[in-house]
Amino acid sequence: MNTLQLYRQGVKTVEVPIDEDTMYFDECMGRFDVQCQFYSPTVLDIKVDDYIVYNNVRFSINVPYQITRNSVFQYSITFEHPCYWLKDITFRHLGSIEFSYFGTPQSFVQMIVDCMNLDDTGWMVGVCEELEEKLLEFFADGQGYSCKGALQKFAEEFELEFWFSGTGKTINLTKQAGQQTNIGFAYGRTKGLYKVERGILDTPLYNRILGFGATKNIPADYRNGAKRLTFNPGMIERPLAAGERRRETSVVFNDIFPERTATFTGISSDWLSLTDSTLDFDLNGAKIEGETAKVVFKTGELGGKEFEISSYSNSDKTIRIKINTDQDGYKTPNATFSPKVGDKYTLVGIKQPQSYITDAENRLYTAVEKSFKTLTRPPYRVEIDEKYMRENAFKLKSGDRVRLTDDKLGIDDMIRITSVSFPLVNPNKCTVVISDKITYTQETQVLIDTGKVKEEVKIVNRQKAEEQRRQALRMRELQASVFDPDGYFDTGKLKPESIETLMLSVGAKSQNFYLDGVRISPNVGNDPNAIQITVGKLIHREIQIDGLGYIWELGELNQNGLDPLKSYYLSAKCSRTQLTGQWVLSETPIKTEAVAGFYHFNCGLLYNVLEGRRDYAFTNGMTYINGDTIRTGKVSAEFIDVIGLFAQIITVGSNNFVNAGISGLADNGSQSQRFWAGATEENRYSAPFSVLDDGSMRAFKGRIGGFDITQDNLKIGTDDSWEVNGQYVYMSRYYFVLRANGIIRGQRREFAWNLYNGTNRYCSASIFNTISTADPMYPNTNIALELEASNSNHNYALVINKGLTRLRGITKSFQQISAANQTIDEEISRVFIKDNVVAVNLYLPSYPELGYEVTIQNLSPNDFSVVSNNGSIIQADGTATTSNFFRRYSIKTFMFDGQYWREGFSISR
Repeated sequence: MNTLQLYRQGVKTVEVPIDEDTMYFDECMGRFDVQCQFYSPTVLDIKVDDYIVYNNVRFSINVPYQITRNSVFQYSITFEHPCYWLKDITFRHLGSIEFSYFGTPQSFVQMIVDCMNLDDTGWMVGVCEELEEKLLEFFADGQGYSCKGALQKFAEEFELEFWFSGTGKTINLTKQAGQQTNIGFAYGRTKGLYKVERGILDTPLYNRILGFGATKNIPADYRNGAKRLTFNPGMIERPLAAGERRRETSVVFNDIFPERTATFTGISSDWLSLTDSTLDFDLNGAKIEGETAKVVFKTGELGGKEFEISSYSNSDKTIRIKINTDQDGYKTPNATFSPKVGDKYTLVGIKQPQSYITDAENRLYTAVEKSFKTLTRPPYRVEIDEKYMRENAFKLKSGDRVRLTDDKLGIDDMIRITSVSFPLVNPNKCTVVISDKITYTQETQVLIDTGKVKEEVKIVNRQKAEEQRRQALRMRELQASVFDPDGYFDTGKLKPESIETLMLSVGAKSQNFYLDGVRISPNVGNDPNAIQITVGKLIHREIQIDGLGYIWELGELNQNGLDPLKSYYLSAKCSRTQLTGQWVLSETPIKTEAVAGFYHFNCGLLYNVLEGRRDYAFTNGMTYINGDTIRTGKVSAEFIDVIGLFAQIITVGSNNFVNAGISGLADNGSQSQRFWAGATEENRYSAPFSVLDDGSMRAFKGRIGGFDITQDNLKIGTDDSWEVNGQYVYMSRYYFVLRANGIIRGQRREFAWNLYNGTNRYCSASIFNTISTADPMYPNTNIALELEASNSNHNYALVINKGLTRLRGITKSFQQISAANQTIDEEISRVFIKDNVVAVNLYLPSYPELGYEVTIQNLSPNDFSVVSNNGSIIQADGTATTSNFFRRYSIKTFMFDGQYWREGFSISR
């Protein structure tokens, strides 16, 4: 296969020549593409979405490719697997990009398939692991999840791996991609490997690992008083090699403990008696001494909450729980937050039957064993013998397990292939990475980390909304419970100078909501008769749609042609049956339940035009005053004087738009944000300025010390980088330059590091010293690069592993032989025998550094002998001598290999 056929909509287009620079890459849950490089004397008709077919899979051009014009046209094109298409489609459910879904791995993959097949065909659900359902939440932060991001989230949450089969459009989600094979490789002739390169780990190569589970449900008599779940013998280790010392570490899995997860089959009317007809042991007498027996809800409205067990009836398998009372007096369960039949739960503080303990220990051992392989074995990069691949007809793919054996490196085990690459013209010239640990590409890791930040931020926001709803419900309960202990208040007790009451509530129930992500912009485009309201959410603290929730999605409103003499009421017209709504401007107020099938939540008043502009006032929200506590949504004041101020998040901005703030939330450990600027609260983790809890900072613009910061580079110096006598430092992702200019423009001392893709500059690093030596500021000889290696057994000032060496400069340091029996100076690499020297011996240096090479040119009409005093000279014909014959007018090169001198290049006349 020395050519590559391209297609467009099923029709052949161009056929291009390829060589070993066209590479196939397959990485487990990562890169999957064909990188192609070729030359053409003319411009070719190749477009985005053209494709090739390899192994019955279509690899497409998804992004504009690189083309460089020199004497010919150089093409560099990446053809990507269909899995890359997942990045281009938004993951959504029932039209929404933000939602929660409770399902199995297969049901989640089906959702991706449904999204992909909206505008394409052929996507299918493949093999999916059968696991218990999980509740996953998908939030938007600037943008929603792509289908690729969602698939990555499934794999992370269920601890599975995704892979693709068939034509590349069948999505599989299993515990491990690939399969175990009977393929084996060992180092040596006819054994498969001709190169084995062992990689490195971030930690030492441990040879023992201690494993522990959680402390939950561990009785006092467990394994000689062990506080945590463990197993026999409590560790996994391998035998020590000769001279190896013991290196151990430990891992703790706090989510593994003896437990029984089940569902409730019956709930009492007071929500406190919970029946599980499948419960297979008696809880009476099973309470662990010193602990509190509890029911922990895993799903449902009480998901994550724990309730103390007050009693248990073994006859009808019914658990009686106690009411939970928060510090502020709020009690659960209640009508708003109550258990339901089908809610999943587990028990803690209860001694489990031995079968559950054994099961937990087995799960712990499996988890520790997996960690042991990851922490005790580095990755290996191996190059496979082409002949071995060809004769055995092997086909390797990422995820497969193969046996790797190398006695010298101590390898003999089944290890996973995490990466496969080979030239398309020669699939047998295969390079693979073998490791028990999958290393994500930078793009994939960023995707994972960004998704985690999205979840952390959004979960905090959702918890804030739920907490505010609870606060509102408590205020209503408090309002209904207020009584007059002194018999003092009555309906006529309104004093003219003051108001005395036990509790004051300001606002209406229907208006107890807030807006999230909404920006109201009157006078848009400097037109006082125009208004723009963005999309966003209305989050109600007291009203909800049963079974759906209390967060309505609102569309955008753009309206102009308003009457400058009139004021307008703004309301959100929200459906009673689905969580959608729209903005409504009206000249008269609309009552909340005036329109059948909808709520009209009044938001505020748009004033008439005054002095060429309109103002807007919000009317939503509630304020409660009770004793020394004021609970409200927003405080507006010219000046606030307080002794102490406590807040989880403080935001600042103008025109109802937040663009900076301070956060006290511990939502991301040491990476929790403390200050941000240039973004809303919701998007604060992507703000252009950010300071985190550990002191790290991100800024896209500004100045630190002498460095100017822009979004993609650091700089010292003026915009004129060639300013006479100026200094210039510039650093970006692809380029670094350090320069001092001379008094003549264009002359400089400079070091540059160049990583530009597609640049016409072929140097990765370059050094210049072009300061004029006549310059009185720089009177010395110019040296662009000076290297030194010394004080070791073998010193190499410069090692060139691969590639030709092209020297354009002239060597000015050489030695002239002008007398008999001289010895060559080992600091010299070029020697000339002058034309008037008589025939004599010429002595090579005694024991120079390993690799020292000298070129000798005989300019005289006499023959000489080159003599070694420290070992033989291996001549060009392979014979050894201590005196090498050197003819007149000839040139020879000699190199010292640490033991012998070796005759190399030779020209004779």
